[in-house]
Amino acid sequence: MPCLRFDDRGAEQQAPFPDTCPVFNDWRALFAALWPARAAVVLLTRNKSRDIEALKELHAYAAAKQPDWCKAFQYLGMMGSARRIHEVQRPLSFSIEGVHAPVGIEIGAETPNEIAVSICAALIRARTKN
Repeated sequence: MPCLRFDDRGAEQQAPFPDTCPVFNDWRALFAALWPARAAVVLLTRNKSRDIEALKELHAYAAAKQPDWCKAFQYLGMMGSARRIHEVQRPLSFSIEGVHAPVGIEIGAETPNEIAVSICAALIRARTKN
């Protein structure tokens, strides 16, 4: 499964990823790399304001291509508790009902490794379902 990531932090603050997972710090460049494929997108941001920014950017780009903007993606998921998701939705002028939140498949995951497995399982299910 190809990997692209957006990270606006400096290189010294970014988590290590394989060289096969290019990093973008500009939304337009990332979107150019995503389209026309129906990409699977997982938001794993460091705070609510970053979630809101990412969702606004994704919505602005995808809504021009698909009226039901979440369906422009093979999978669109966001990390967070029900409370955080509600707090992210509040300032947005559009619905995030189609966003899988919390991200992943419910398997009772608690550790970071278990959460990663849950997310990977959701991505595989979305890919094979579509």
